[in-house]
Amino acid sequence: MNKKVIFNITLMVLVSLVVALFPLFNVFSNNNEQLLEDILGIKHKDLYTLDTAANNAKWIDGQVIVKYKDTIATSKALQKLAKKAKHVSALHRKPLFNVTLKDMSVEDAIRELSKDPDVEYVQPNYIYHMLAVPNDPAFYMQWALKNTGQKVEGGYTINNPGKLGCDANVEKVSDMHSDCSNIIVAVLDSGVNYIHQDLKDNMWDGSSYGYPYHGYNFVNDDNDPMDYHGHGTHVAGIIGAKGNNNVGISGVCWKAKIMAVKVLTDEGYGSTSTIARGIYFAVDNGAKIINMSLGGSVYDTAFHFAINYAASKGVLVVAAAGNNGMGLYESMLNPIYPCMFKSDNILCVGALDQNDIKATFSNYSYKDTVVHIYAPGVNIVSSFTSTVAEQITGNMINQSGWQMSDSNWAIHNTLGYTVASNPANFDFTVTYKPNQNSYLYRVVDCTGYKKVSMIYEMYYDVENYYDAFRVYYAKGQQNPIYMNTNIFTLLATIAGKSDGFKTYMHNLPNCRNALCTVVYNLSSDSVVNYKGVAIKSAGLYNLKPVDDKYAVLMGTSMATPMVSGAAALVWAMFPDSNYKAIKERLINGAQRLLFYSGSFSYTINKLNVWGAVTYIKPPANVQYKKIN
Repeated sequence: MNKKVIFNITLMVLVSLVVALFPLFNVFSNNNEQLLEDILGIKHKDLYTLDTAANNAKWIDGQVIVKYKDTIATSKALQKLAKKAKHVSALHRKPLFNVTLKDMSVEDAIRELSKDPDVEYVQPNYIYHMLAVPNDPAFYMQWALKNTGQKVEGGYTINNPGKLGCDANVEKVSDMHSDCSNIIVAVLDSGVNYIHQDLKDNMWDGSSYGYPYHGYNFVNDDNDPMDYHGHGTHVAGIIGAKGNNNVGISGVCWKAKIMAVKVLTDEGYGSTSTIARGIYFAVDNGAKIINMSLGGSVYDTAFHFAINYAASKGVLVVAAAGNNGMGLYESMLNPIYPCMFKSDNILCVGALDQNDIKATFSNYSYKDTVVHIYAPGVNIVSSFTSTVAEQITGNMINQSGWQMSDSNWAIHNTLGYTVASNPANFDFTVTYKPNQNSYLYRVVDCTGYKKVSMIYEMYYDVENYYDAFRVYYAKGQQNPIYMNTNIFTLLATIAGKSDGFKTYMHNLPNCRNALCTVVYNLSSDSVVNYKGVAIKSAGLYNLKPVDDKYAVLMGTSMATPMVSGAAALVWAMFPDSNYKAIKERLINGAQRLLFYSGSFSYTINKLNVWGAVTYIKPPANVQYKKIN
């Protein structure tokens, strides 16, 4: 368990349920490539992103999940959907589809499709989020595996430093057995940084199945599940960071087989379709345990059916209880899914602090029928993802190749430096023209680049509500003059007045390994006009993951992989067991902790790996008393 501590800390803030998009640039790296701040020379500028709308929605607009009865042929189902669907993709071998609607709202589609007797169910394509809590990085001390009363400089200050022995009781088991590599653990998350120095040797080898990068990416629908967020990599490290290798940290399992299943975007949210497809993939490719450090508050039939499919194939699903600090009850008040699905293969996990006290943010239940077990979930150090930026274009404003829809845009150096501006004679005094809808655009070759982002620095003075500056992009060589929103993605709508030049950043996921059209647009009405827009710099960058980052995070997201790792370790030692026996060992081998809520007392199950390994099921009809 003694490992070299690396003072290579990632500065990261995760916000529960609304996850910050910009963890990638506030890092320190030994990598020889420059970080993005160095490339752009923007050490202390404000960095903005406007890609947050999906975090506020409950489902993806314009999409539904449709399940036809098993007796209905796929060809017949597709024929039925043809008039309503712009695009249809199958979620599994059964007649289960993700449907992108054609000129129809989600509500209308559900209402109409529900009338078809061949339809088993129809529902929105719900959105799910990571379940991590805000935190700052700190010195690496893995109290969850061995609590010596150490202090961890993390964001959770209650009961920190901790108390001797308040850990998951892993060490005694690790001394005897630490190899879980005969059990595949699927991490359904934001992907996994499979090149990480503490994970690369513990990844699932899917090359013989056509998955050379250790899993699948259901966000981009390709075979590269690289994590550019960090959450999934942190989860994977808790389960199975390589142990006793004199590098970084140790997972619960020193040897492991981690399957990377990317179902959450780099912004931290996923949908019914990505998650359900991820479950089917994991199950069909041999996973015995699925870790789901994510959740949502709406009952989801397609999601539940996928969980039940996992149960039918003998797969244990370990899920986070959530970070709202609420009681979860069987009455379905304050629900959190997948934790509260009525499926016996789900193990729902709450979080404990360094003193064996329930973390203040952790959801809980007074009976273990909802939250089954609790595990360390505050100030947890694990592997992480950060990136370095590789220039694709340099500053495009200084380059040729731009096209303009009319004369309202121009590239000039009237100000003493080059800008692209609207009005064409921008000088901070003249105003833009009325009744315009003008485009400035350029095509960039992004072939060979996997994670494309755009950074631009601009000044704007645009009338609120009536006029707007917009930023679009599209895959391929496209003409925006006849704007087709089925082709172009809106990245930002900006109005008002900036205080000087501001820097903005957007991810361009559709441009990975492709031609990419970037578009700036200014539209105005006929009445009042302002000073306009001046873009000083604009460039495309490829963000490349590095292999040596660690971070301290907290949340039930972190407690969940503690239990997944424990389940893998126990299952590796008892390979003939089924998921019910493993779940029984973890719950019955747990340490009972007594808590008080006013005059009311209740007990919870605390993860005790040694207890799970040594648990012996008592014979029937014999009274016994458990001694902790």
